[in-house]
Amino acid sequence: MKDAYFYTAGDCPKHEIFPGVTIQTSWLDRVMTSLVTFQPDSIVLDHSHPHEQMGIIISGKVSFTIGGQTQELGPGDMYRIPSNIVHRVAAIAGPAVAFDVFSPARDDYK
Repeated sequence: MKDAYFYTAGDCPKHEIFPGVTIQTSWLDRVMTSLVTFQPDSIVLDHSHPHEQMGIIISGKVSFTIGGQTQELGPGDMYRIPSNIVHRVAAIAGPAVAFDVFSPARDDYK
């Protein structure tokens, strides 16, 4: 996949990062994109990482907590998470899908 310009979602690595939460990733040397799928009521527990992260909710509804601030987000809503800020997200009222960008690319999701 590293040398391909185009590929299908099935070509991307897929990881279950928390119960009911899967991530499919694509990356270059300095940036990574990911499609995150949340099953109903699934939760990404409190965590932080050195990577900057930004994203947009594609479908569904989530409760997102970043740096102690919580907000409900739905389709089209965006978020940004600076390096090392504690954050968590939970799907509410059904499944949800988000598109994330990480910089630099995360080795643990390749």
